[in-house]
Amino acid sequence: MVGYNLYANLVLNCLQSLTLMEFPRVLVITSCTGEKRYKPDNQLTLKDFQDIQQLQQREFALQSFLCPAGELYTGNQHLRLMEGVKALRETFGKDVIDVKIISAGYGLVSEDQTIAPYEVTFNGMKAQEVDTWARHLGIHDATNTAIQKYDLIFFLLGDNYLRALSLPLETNSQQTLIFLAPRGQANSIKGMSATTFVMPLSNPEAKKYHYGLVGLKGHIFKHFAEAISLQHKNTPDRGLLEAVYREPKLFVETVNWKLLEQEQQLTLTEILQQVPSRPVTKAVGKTQSQKPPERDLLKLPDIPPAPNQHLGMYYFIPEWDDRVYPRYDFIKDESPGRQDPYQDDVYAHEIYPSPNYDGILISKIVIDESAKRREAFEAVGVHQYVRFPGEIMGDCGAFGYIGEDVPPYETDEILDYYQALGFNYGVSIDHLIVGPFAQPGVREMRYDLTQRNAQDFLEKHRKHGYTFTPIGVAQGWDPESYAEAVKALIEMGYNFIAIGGVYENH
Repeated sequence: MVGYNLYANLVLNCLQSLTLMEFPRVLVITSCTGEKRYKPDNQLTLKDFQDIQQLQQREFALQSFLCPAGELYTGNQHLRLMEGVKALRETFGKDVIDVKIISAGYGLVSEDQTIAPYEVTFNGMKAQEVDTWARHLGIHDATNTAIQKYDLIFFLLGDNYLRALSLPLETNSQQTLIFLAPRGQANSIKGMSATTFVMPLSNPEAKKYHYGLVGLKGHIFKHFAEAISLQHKNTPDRGLLEAVYREPKLFVETVNWKLLEQEQQLTLTEILQQVPSRPVTKAVGKTQSQKPPERDLLKLPDIPPAPNQHLGMYYFIPEWDDRVYPRYDFIKDESPGRQDPYQDDVYAHEIYPSPNYDGILISKIVIDESAKRREAFEAVGVHQYVRFPGEIMGDCGAFGYIGEDVPPYETDEILDYYQALGFNYGVSIDHLIVGPFAQPGVREMRYDLTQRNAQDFLEKHRKHGYTFTPIGVAQGWDPESYAEAVKALIEMGYNFIAIGGVYENH
């Protein structure tokens, strides 16, 4: 606690030195996210933004999807940031903070500016491409103009979005800039008149703050905003927000204080876990020597944790027509008034206030089992069919054709299927290597087929500009073959890899 006593003294010293002033005018400049509230098939592309007349025509065609920028983005960084913004506005009033977003399509936009869904990002662009497109959008000049009326300015930007700013910016000595930026960019943020503070972020910080690196900047700002709001409610005569403006290194201390508070809340659970449970009464007739024999357990090697362990896990539930009829009569064991099971029944994610899983996995082989279902599915697309707003992953369902010599699908067919129906993720065509199909001769054939399909899948995905995220499948029959498969997929260029055919031998 010594560090936090020093933090408290530093805050008090800053507060005592403050002259009478209103709260500093705060601005957050963040980046757009790939996840959006709406993702229609005809969303805007880079070509639309290159022609103003075409852009206006395309926006008119998408008018039913227009919404304020602050509501369009649904990526983790943006959602956590806006939760922090909400906390500050509830405490200090709506005017205490403004948000502007660097959009790779629209340039610098205000959170209340109405825009259309689009599929353009600086991520993946080469440095020269970022510079050229950022100049076209006028991001540097727009940012210079925007920041002039603010005292305390936060930048929540990744590598290419930070590059799009074309630092340094035109600032003055009365301003304070706080950058939440990748560690590798920290030394490049300099040369400005404003007091400038950089909080470099990488995997260690993601682990420390218990959040994935992609959304970490928004998560940290939310911590900061909640700490500021709590302090103001407890001691409204002393402004921690002004203190951070005067001494920006307090930003990190404030975030850490909030983190410490959360960790301290866990101590009650830890204490309860140490309370001994009530003694269990031994069954009559059994003696200590009659304990069941211990099972042989797999001994795991002593290896360090994976570097991406902090990213956590997302749960995708498979779609197997798992619905319930809300008016089911349990007494009479009947479904009164039920005409159409699909229309009248509800999914689990429709029962609860928010979905009880992160996403849904839909296998094509399951959809193809019924011509009626396939027709309805293809007519409306995946999200509308399962009435689910979150992310949906598609695969072929290799278990359904495990006995065939080759899968019943072609790569071009599957790519078009994923794209046309609106999948967020699409898995390459694989062939299971389990049981009798893991015998020498058969397994090598299926392994090579799966690898060739993955290579073909990714190459055509890139060439034809499909917008869903590709996932390559690794199949194997032992740890070594799986490791080789994963290595090959990484070398192909996959960012997401599925481990297929996970099978337990008894």
